[in-house]
Amino acid sequence: MKETNNYYVTSLPNEFNGDLPNKVILNYLNSDAFRLCIEENVFDENSVNNFLNTEKSNYESLYKRLLPGLEVSSNIRKDVFDKSLEWDKDISKMDANNPIRTFLYGHCSYPISFDFSIIPPNLDIPAKIFNFTALPNENITYKIIFPNGISIDVDDPLNRSVKKELSDGRQYFEISFSASDSNLTCAVSCKMTPSALFIIGIFIPCIVGLVITIILIILIIIIRRKRKQKQYAPKVKEEDLSGYEGEDYYIPPPPNSK
Repeated sequence: MKETNNYYVTSLPNEFNGDLPNKVILNYLNSDAFRLCIEENVFDENSVNNFLNTEKSNYESLYKRLLPGLEVSSNIRKDVFDKSLEWDKDISKMDANNPIRTFLYGHCSYPISFDFSIIPPNLDIPAKIFNFTALPNENITYKIIFPNGISIDVDDPLNRSVKKELSDGRQYFEISFSASDSNLTCAVSCKMTPSALFIIGIFIPCIVGLVITIILIILIIIIRRKRKQKQYAPKVKEEDLSGYEGEDYYIPPPPNSK
């Protein structure tokens, strides 16, 4: 999971409310004003860290709403944020052309149920419903990318979801909301169809494990048979060797004249 937030013009984040002098009232900040406040330590380091931690919390709660039950552990790229603070320092031309940027990411697994049959061979994944929500006063785009070998069909009652394809052949869909769509929710139905190669790839660990098990069983059977053959091999009687205890080798007697 990845999320990029671009702050061109934003309302003053709550984390910075206590940092401004009483005589200064800022309802909104453009990106250059945001940079200036951080550079001049109007927004101190503790407030900036609280702002970034809030970004993480919002990021995790957003994905939990999207996939209920999802366990999310996120990270934030501080270097991306610090890089976005660079500017020309010309206060006579402060604008919002270059945004303040935060970049968050995380890795997790989420179970998807499926029906599988051997005869006839078939793997069916029931349609998955994703609930996407607009955010107040923000333009937001959601994008879900599927692995190679998965083809998708999407549908939603608002006709906002769009199916596309990456240059490497992976299919994805995206859905966008504008700042005026405050708290609007859209349920997108996504039907995933795996290819034969994808199904084989899923079950390769099982196939390899089965082959190894069969090989081990065959080896065990061969070893046991060899042990039984040794147990039933004819033994030389002790009287046949009597008289030759002190000899280094055995000389058979000459054949009978008959």
